[in-house]
Amino acid sequence: PVPLPQMDPELFEPWRKKAKSESDLRKEAKRATREAMRSIRHDSRFIRVEQEKEAAVEDARREERYQGIVSDLQQQRHMVGVMEMKWMRRRALEMKAATKRRVQHEK
Repeated sequence: PVPLPQMDPELFEPWRKKAKSESDLRKEAKRATREAMRSIRHDSRFIRVEQEKEAAVEDARREERYQGIVSDLQQQRHMVGVMEMKWMRRRALEMKAATKRRVQHEK
């Protein structure tokens, strides 16, 4: 008599993984490298955007301060101009009066 072959059931054993071939390992390494590069690009983009936001805030603050300084200087220059005009008018009136007195004195 010839013995019948036994059919052992294949049991699912999640803890037992089959060994990966070299090509599978290369693919996995390439995929991990691509994911890492993608992550680095994403992080770099985020950092750049945040730095640009900070730079924009700093530029706005600097521009506001600059405009304040320019405004103060314009006000000071205006006041100096007003004072010079008063002085020049007073000086012109004094010179006119002095000339008039001199002309009257000479007669």
